[in-house]
Amino acid sequence: FWLQRRNLGLKLLRVLHLTGVHLEEVPDIIFSLVNLRYLSCRETKVKEIPSSLGNLYNLQTLGSSENGGRSSTT
Repeated sequence: FWLQRRNLGLKLLRVLHLTGVHLEEVPDIIFSLVNLRYLSCRETKVKEIPSSLGNLYNLQTLGSSENGGRSSTT
């Protein structure tokens, strides 16, 4: 995944829109983005969100519809 291959200064990132990205699982690096408020995994192949989601204590919206038949969570 491109986030893991680059040393990007993303610690202040608040919005991450992964819609349509070819992912089968949410990369672990995303769960270190503690300032993230919006995460969209819509139209990906992600079927399960790990419990590490709890690390994102500022997260307000999780978009996950159209992921292998899963419903939206916002």
